[in-house]
Amino acid sequence: MLKPFATRYLLFPAFATIFIMVHIQPSADGFSSSKICINQLLSTCIDASLRGAAEIRRVERKRLATGNLEQGVTYKDVTDPKSALTEADGAAQAAIVQALTQQWGNGLEIIGEEDEEEDTTTKDVKDTVELRRNLCSDVITDNDNVPLSNVTVFIDPLDGTREFTESRLSNCQTLIGITLNRQPVAGVQCIPFPDGTLNLEPTVVYGHIHGGHGVYGTPLMKSNTAYDNLSRPLLASGDSQAPVMVTGRKIALEGTNGSNVLYGGAGNKILATAAGHVDATIQQRVGGPWDLAAPEAIIRAMGGRITTWTGEDLIVTHKDAPSYVCKQGYVATGRDSMINHDKLVASLRESQIVQDYLDRVKLS
Repeated sequence: MLKPFATRYLLFPAFATIFIMVHIQPSADGFSSSKICINQLLSTCIDASLRGAAEIRRVERKRLATGNLEQGVTYKDVTDPKSALTEADGAAQAAIVQALTQQWGNGLEIIGEEDEEEDTTTKDVKDTVELRRNLCSDVITDNDNVPLSNVTVFIDPLDGTREFTESRLSNCQTLIGITLNRQPVAGVQCIPFPDGTLNLEPTVVYGHIHGGHGVYGTPLMKSNTAYDNLSRPLLASGDSQAPVMVTGRKIALEGTNGSNVLYGGAGNKILATAAGHVDATIQQRVGGPWDLAAPEAIIRAMGGRITTWTGEDLIVTHKDAPSYVCKQGYVATGRDSMINHDKLVASLRESQIVQDYLDRVKLS
């Protein structure tokens, strides 16, 4: 007889994260399952993301009720607003991990962004979580019933934490990426505040790289309509004034009448690109594999492309990825983008400023 599941925290040194392994629970017939259906896993990730979104929305209601928008906010680096950590981050991750753990048991490897100091996978679980397995029947997968040991789920419970603290709520997302042999194959991007308020229920965009994509809940909306009257192409990026970003923006828009537009959160930028709300996005670094596992799968499912600045495949989710890969960033373009992906990365490769930056991060 198997012992009740337990949770262990192991250091994942490249990204300073929690590595959560949950021991196998018996299945209904008394035998532990060693296979998993990717389509059903994707469906349960949709459902779990909604539980995470519910926690984020709960925290926002509390912030509004007290009038204290800084309530529960701490900073990993007091000089960097991008390092904000809120009550919503921890609560959302706990809800998602608890739900997926109870549903799939031990063999499912889960890597989450937030480094909790105590066991959150079993804390405050009041009842058995039943996640729906039929929410994405429109997505056809070609790798169902795969070995559970080959699957890793990456969670960013609140992508756009800085935007959350600044009440730019439509930029916030919950990201759940599914990888097979550490290669992204499917993902969920849940938008807790589709119109930037609590008025609408969340939007969930999901997809599989070979099986298509779909939307659950509130239809997908633009996270920023302030740029509707600007000339295309539109390049979505943050507010970084790092020389490599200034150079990258100039190269991306060179020879056009296009504009750089401000979007927060890696997931938000990449989804806006995949949906055609903007033509491309560039970012020189990400926080970890949880930032890109879901967005990479979804933009590919929607016909777009995402690579490094020099055109190579992303390897940030790979188990043996060197620590500097998070500082190599990404370039993404949509299926019908006015910015040609190959030409853009070729021009970036030729830039001495870009090359110097990439050389430096390999040594850092």
